[in-house]
Amino acid sequence: MDHPTPPPPHDSSPAGDPAPRPDAPLTDQLLLTIMQEISRDAVLSLDPQGRITSWNQGAEELLGYPAAEVLGRHFDFMIPDDLKERGEVTRLIEETERKGFLRDYETRRITGQGKEVHVLLTRMRLLDSDGKLLGATAILRDITARKRMEDELVRARTLAGIGEFAARIAHEVKNPLTGISTALSVLRDTLETGHPHGELHDEIQRQIFRLDRIIDDLLTFARHRPVDRQQTDLVNLLTRVLSLVQDSGNLGNVKVIQYLDDEATVYVDPSMMEDVFFNLITNAADALRQEEQGELILAVKPGPRGVAVTITDNGPGIEDEVKDKIFDPFFTTKTRGTGLGLPISRKHIEAHGGWLRVLSAPHKRTTFEIFLPLDAIAASMTDNPVT
Repeated sequence: MDHPTPPPPHDSSPAGDPAPRPDAPLTDQLLLTIMQEISRDAVLSLDPQGRITSWNQGAEELLGYPAAEVLGRHFDFMIPDDLKERGEVTRLIEETERKGFLRDYETRRITGQGKEVHVLLTRMRLLDSDGKLLGATAILRDITARKRMEDELVRARTLAGIGEFAARIAHEVKNPLTGISTALSVLRDTLETGHPHGELHDEIQRQIFRLDRIIDDLLTFARHRPVDRQQTDLVNLLTRVLSLVQDSGNLGNVKVIQYLDDEATVYVDPSMMEDVFFNLITNAADALRQEEQGELILAVKPGPRGVAVTITDNGPGIEDEVKDKIFDPFFTTKTRGTGLGLPISRKHIEAHGGWLRVLSAPHKRTTFEIFLPLDAIAASMTDNPVT
């Protein structure tokens, strides 16, 4: 007995619109939707006028703006002013239009908290299924940590080269300088008391001592100095250095304000830390030399992750272009100085696993902040690295 042929499956698609095949290509819009859902990167889409039309969770996390705050805004609010002045907005649009995409473009963006992040930007035209232009889509990947590591590597290599060169020059100069000083002392002993050339000899000797101190700074900066860790009370060490600077008369009538815990005991090299404190307090004293109501604020604060030390002055502050260079070897704004004090100080702090940074702006107070992490200090006291 013949069985009737079963009817074809019910087609629920609209008349004239066949059901999509499993192998049918996805539209750009559908691809964008999928990427936004699964990507940890910042994924956003723009209309033809550059206004933001979608903003995924990755964008909220990387750039710090909730979607409700940015939808409908032109994307240029995230671009730093210096990049706008160089025409980045126009370049992004033109490159995308010319080639259809812009791949792995390194740039910077401003977060909702006002911080700059380095990103790798990929940008492409967004089309619908008929090839009509809908705008553009952009993917931003955070590479801030990578850029920081690259910058640190370049700095380390540069400092190593400078250090090697400085060491060679210092050794070549120090020996003849010692000979000159010795010969000058012999000549000075041949002069009678009150001889008119006596003062001239003394001035030459002072300049020789100054050159010798500069060479010692060069050698300190150039050579690797092992850290001799000892149990040290940073509060006691800081107040002792402060007394030395006050006794020298460098602080004058500066008002000193101290926010110090009773004790902040850590395992550090006391000689290195004394050099750091002396240099930073002396720099603060120099900044306050022209201030009528100078204030120097010292603070030591132990915490669960380490110990923070801050040295603040209410001097004229530091210009932005100078602030970017103050840790460069041989850079100085002083008429007398080697420009090695701050580089050596940072080198000493980093040898302890910590960091030294400056917070300042023109016409505002300047703060040098030291952080010594407890985990790095503990790791140095054992043979096992901290994991």
